[in-house]
Amino acid sequence: MFCPKCGSSVSDDTKVCPNCDYIFNEDDIIDVECTEETIKEESIYKKTDYMNSENGNNVTLSNAVKVLLVAVVVLLNGLGAIIGIVSGIYFMSKPYPDYNSFGRILLSLSILMLVISFICCCISGVFGMFSYI
Repeated sequence: MFCPKCGSSVSDDTKVCPNCDYIFNEDDIIDVECTEETIKEESIYKKTDYMNSENGNNVTLSNAVKVLLVAVVVLLNGLGAIIGIVSGIYFMSKPYPDYNSFGRILLSLSILMLVISFICCCISGVFGMFSYI
């Protein structure tokens, strides 16, 4: 039989995969007629769709771009938060895990900064109103 996690061939009485330490359950029994070609077509290998097919490297976002966008969100107050929200939604729409996770972080940070800006404006407006009394 084959390991459902890594696809390596193991004997039928194996309890733990020697390749990836996967612990077999009764539900994990895979038909003996299953071949390695069949396993390659399964979802194990579909998880690497984000791989760049030209050179085999992961598609990642540059750290310089990440730092620049976070700095814009933090330093440019309201406008930076709007830029961060738009950029976060854009990155979340990409199929690459690195883009997607950074997009979620950037969107969260941008919303937080927008809320903080709004609260500061409200507080300064309230105290400014009392300064004329």
